[in-house]
Amino acid sequence: MAVDNVTDTALIISKKKDIVHRKAKNEILLKEDNMPIESAKAYLERLKNDEEFREKVAACKDKESRAELVKAEGFDFTNEDIFRLLYPYVQLHLIIVSL
Repeated sequence: MAVDNVTDTALIISKKKDIVHRKAKNEILLKEDNMPIESAKAYLERLKNDEEFREKVAACKDKESRAELVKAEGFDFTNEDIFRLLYPYVQLHLIIVSL
């Protein structure tokens, strides 16, 4: 593509910068989307490896007190995030059970 004048050159540079900016913004958004998943992974890992923490969670009388404890321990995720992590295992279990 031939560039006829300075305006065309500036327009091309501007479009390239816009593309780079949008790509960087999308990467940031993807990282932010993964943060709750990473927190949920860390929570499950801690449940698996830390007996004292597991007992604290089990001792919670309802989901509100459990949510408060989890938040106080520095985790930040939703039930949906946990489900997204565990869903493949649930599917696999259902397949194995149905055989």
